Amino acid sequence: MKSKLEIAQNWFPRYTGTQLDEIGDYLLLTNFDNYVTKFADKFGCDIKGE
Repeated sequence: MKSKLEIAQNWFPRYTGTQLDEIGDYLLLTNFDNYVTKFADKFGCDIKGE
């Protein structure tokens, strides 16, 4: 059985289109588009996986 870390490392690039070396210390994962847009606007962040 794979560890949770191995599963996440495999899953993340497939479902987001973002490689692991492209992410920072924090992630905001949500299924509400407006939350991501508001967060990015407030903190000047890029939105990946659109």
